[in-house]
Amino acid sequence: MIPTLVQTAWLGDAVRSLAAVRLAARRSGRGVVLVTRPAVAPLFEGDPAVAAWVGFDKRGADAGPRGLLAAAARLRGALRGEESVGVLLQGSARSALLARAAGVRRLVAAPGAEARWLGASGPPTLPPLRPHDEAALIQAALPGDAGPLPADALLHLPPEAIEAARRRLPGAPRIGAVLGAAQATKRAPEALWRALLPRLGELGAVVLCGGPEDRAAASRLAPLAAADVTGEPLRDAAATLATCDVVVSGDTGLAHLAQAVGTPAVVLYGPTPAAPFARAWGPAHGARVAVSRGLACQPCSASGGPRCPLGHHACLAAAAGLEAAARREVEKVLRG
Repeated sequence: MIPTLVQTAWLGDAVRSLAAVRLAARRSGRGVVLVTRPAVAPLFEGDPAVAAWVGFDKRGADAGPRGLLAAAARLRGALRGEESVGVLLQGSARSALLARAAGVRRLVAAPGAEARWLGASGPPTLPPLRPHDEAALIQAALPGDAGPLPADALLHLPPEAIEAARRRLPGAPRIGAVLGAAQATKRAPEALWRALLPRLGELGAVVLCGGPEDRAAASRLAPLAAADVTGEPLRDAAATLATCDVVVSGDTGLAHLAQAVGTPAVVLYGPTPAAPFARAWGPAHGARVAVSRGLACQPCSASGGPRCPLGHHACLAAAAGLEAAARREVEKVLRG
């Protein structure tokens, strides 16, 4: 039986699914069929645990019923008539509909997930509406000897890609500074970066990282850094993070990506909880250190949002305590 893993959320969730992909491949003795966003597909290129990849652009080309049916047809083609068990790592109803339309008869999702409305089963021991325990989901889908998520679930990157990134970037030690985040409340404001970047520059060469939407902010902050690589393709961004000695970031996808290439991350937590999410999200190869102001209103959200519910966003405001704490943690990492 071939495992079909469906994970069509944002970058951080896709990175978190690496370990589940490896565990499913190991448990089944064959590569998995992976359904994910086209934008994050480069993360899985060349990965021996992935037999086939199917893109599902649920808010773009595959939006609506027609798009879902088109994606289901692609998944059906990738399965080639083989029996499959679907592991819905998000547990959304749309993921369940996609798998059902592709002919996947058995679905596994966490308790409390929308997919349970469409007949998905799963381990009853998981708490509902919490970050999924991928090991428990894979165990439910593919029974066998119990075991943890693989410790080798690092992102598969060609050595030459990492070496090319190392040649084009300045200095050592190298400190990545991830500027953006998908949710506005998880994004550190420029004022905080203006206070923090000089402190980081005292410790090493700072490299500004982020998506195309961060280029404008990076151009304004560039005088405070050694290099600006915002807007790199995702695969190149992964190689850049792999050359860093430490990364400073908000609670965002590139922080998870840094961990997935073995780079420690010092994460500035604002609206989201530093624990248990720090333990539950992302592989644990690159250490994750949480930095938070510890305000009474923190945390206020499981995944952030477009605006602070209290209107002040003080959790990530420029404050001597926050940037000093981040610098101390970076220095600890660099000292080993």
